[in-house]
Amino acid sequence: MEMPPFGKGGSDIIGGLPFFGLVVFALAISGLLAALTVRRNPTLLGSC
Repeated sequence: MEMPPFGKGGSDIIGGLPFFGLVVFALAISGLLAALTVRRNPTLLGSC
């Protein structure tokens, strides 16, 4: 499988990888913050 160089006929997927990485990073950070918030406040689970 031969890939063309980035300068000539490059795929749009390669250009979109940094943006996709930022989206994944933002989702991971928001999930981590949500998990830490639930872990820090166990009284919220008891009141449900």
